[in-house]
Amino acid sequence: LSYKVCLQAVVLTSLLKLVAKHGAPPLRPFSLDKLQRWFIPVQINTDFHYLFLAMSVVSHPPITIALAPHVCLASYWLAVKIANSSVAKTMVWTKLGGAKVYDAMRRHQREALIFNASCEVALAFQCILRLFTRMRSIMLVFMCFNMLKMRYNSPDSKAYHVYVWQQIDGRVVQPYLLRYVPQLSYPIEMAKKYFAAGVVETRTE
Repeated sequence: LSYKVCLQAVVLTSLLKLVAKHGAPPLRPFSLDKLQRWFIPVQINTDFHYLFLAMSVVSHPPITIALAPHVCLASYWLAVKIANSSVAKTMVWTKLGGAKVYDAMRRHQREALIFNASCEVALAFQCILRLFTRMRSIMLVFMCFNMLKMRYNSPDSKAYHVYVWQQIDGRVVQPYLLRYVPQLSYPIEMAKKYFAAGVVETRTE
């Protein structure tokens, strides 16, 4: 129950943040051209990616790792809010070492974002493994890899996803997978082209 409540909270907060930043989708009067122009900047937004992810997994059996990126980002959001509030000036905050924890979180922000990217990639592979169980869902695998493609091409997360995939390629694919199963070379190249294809770029008038 708590798992689904967390995902529903992610859906709600992501929707509110998207509307606050980009406005509501122009549905009245309906215009496909206006809707497409509204969606172009939305599709590269992290909030849209996490909305997409949460809606993809919420109806399936729990996948705990799907919550990890949201918990990580929520921790940073809470830390920033507290650090910029009057709470940060209290004796309780000082005695609990709140300032030191906040400074440590700021220093390790890159590692936290790499952790998020790793969890997102791991989620997709966990969904693949589920194909061999009764919890299989080909559609969920498709949705997860579509989300990974969006994350790979998003300005906010591209660097961290490229790093994670490079680590997988250098530590697993090249020394082991292609060495013992060279037949996978072609599908791996096709997968790389799929991710490199990118998303629709914002048009300028």
